[in-house]
Amino acid sequence: MKARRLYGPTVVTVLLSGLIAFFAASRSWESSTLRTEGLPSDVVTVTGTDALPIVGALSLVVAAGGLAVLATRGMVRRVVGGLIVLAAGGAAVSVAAGGGARGRAFRDAVTESPAFVGSTPLHGTLSPWIAVAFVALVLGAVGGVLTVLRGHTWPAMSGRYDAPAAKKESSRRFTGRPEDAAGSELWAEIDEGRDPTE
Repeated sequence: MKARRLYGPTVVTVLLSGLIAFFAASRSWESSTLRTEGLPSDVVTVTGTDALPIVGALSLVVAAGGLAVLATRGMVRRVVGGLIVLAAGGAAVSVAAGGGARGRAFRDAVTESPAFVGSTPLHGTLSPWIAVAFVALVLGAVGGVLTVLRGHTWPAMSGRYDAPAAKKESSRRFTGRPEDAAGSELWAEIDEGRDPTE
């Protein structure tokens, strides 16, 4: 029962972590206002997506993985959990180790600014959105680990979403006794949302 209680919170955590990380990657990660005498000032900004495009892409994979957990079951769900771990973990490592890429992207942006002169500093102010993306991705990876370990014990989507052929096949599975057939039909009607007493 305790394992099943993790189902909803884990799915929500994985989904939100992917979306939050994707949003954080679209925000400014490093910025600076260039002021040069005789030239108009210019605000130079580099987003996470500019510096590390893979972070935004993998964040969407994590969010999609959260939805996939809902639609799968058993071993397939555990495989989905593994993919979430790889995507979230890989993106988190990229954020943590991406200082060089971020610095290069910022220097390129500065040199392209109309306010740039040879003596302009090639560094700016770092944004808290970097930390937001990293923490969100770590939480997503934790959710993926929980899915790998416990996902096979979580409930699957209701049979009402199965194809009609699958429902008919399910209703035919009885031992041959009339009372078993009646019971199967009764449960099929309830599963389809119909009142069997009418």
